[in-house]
Amino acid sequence: MTHSTAPAHPKKAAYTSAALCLLLSVLTFCYAGPLHQDATTVLAAKRILPVYSVERDDRVISISFDASWGGDQTMRILDLLDEYNAKATFFLVGIWVDKYPELVKEIHDRGHEIGNHSSKHPHMTKISESRMRQELSDMAEKLEAITGEKPTLFRPPYGDYNNTVVSVARSEGYEVVQWSIDSLDWKNKGAADLIRRATTNVAPGDIVLFHNDLENTTQALPQVLELLSGEGYEFVPVGELIYTDDYTIDANGMQIPTVQSSTVITPDNADEVLAQYSDDLKAAGFTNEQLTAAVQAVKDGAEIPEQVAEVLAGLSANAVESATDTTSTPAEYEK
Repeated sequence: MTHSTAPAHPKKAAYTSAALCLLLSVLTFCYAGPLHQDATTVLAAKRILPVYSVERDDRVISISFDASWGGDQTMRILDLLDEYNAKATFFLVGIWVDKYPELVKEIHDRGHEIGNHSSKHPHMTKISESRMRQELSDMAEKLEAITGEKPTLFRPPYGDYNNTVVSVARSEGYEVVQWSIDSLDWKNKGAADLIRRATTNVAPGDIVLFHNDLENTTQALPQVLELLSGEGYEFVPVGELIYTDDYTIDANGMQIPTVQSSTVITPDNADEVLAQYSDDLKAAGFTNEQLTAAVQAVKDGAEIPEQVAEVLAGLSANAVESATDTTSTPAEYEK
């Protein structure tokens, strides 16, 4: 016996078709945006990133420790940091502060920075905005009761964040900080593996992640500090590494200072300023040869070409001045 299927009601089929078309249109608009933009650009523009590293010309990096559970290794870590004249940032959880108030005070008294790592160590992306704010405020109050200071940096537990987490934290006065070098000390693969991970491909402005309660961390830390200090690095708290204003954060989470209205392009900084905006200047029509000639002109005491200055002024939303009073614009810079 064969079974037949009744045909769909014409109106119902039409409604279903219309609904699917509408849904497809909405998804197309959300993900593709205007026709002149590609989907990657639109999606990337919607991401709000924390700070992973900082563009620095000087050889400074930050060592950071997350403290959520144990405290047995903390005093040894503090002694090692003292030995190498290194200042670090400790991101503390509120429940850790409750359990180890004497260590909190010791960290603070030895001149290290303390950041907020939440109160109870939740996945921040899985809680409401009101609870996010509560997590931040509860931990801050506990810290202030011991040290007299409120934290200004926040590292989400598990490194777990989204746009809402970053936005809420910044609205509460925090800069959100991740890391660019991960020691993976929690995997307990031994001191040699930790040393390799923490010292390979380190660059100025990097932020290194450790944890405070692991024996292999204290075993490896002396050699990590020895190797990096031997390469000329100075260890500063994250709060001294990052910029607090006049910066952008690129797609990799690197915090980059911006050119401001008071910036004077001098022979000493011409290479740096034009290199920072080379992609934008090329997009505006300048060639590598023109940019090289512009740098050389400033080094020779001439004013930066007017067309270059106009583009820089537009990028920084401010006028960019040259270091001289000359007004000549050599012909080779004209577009």
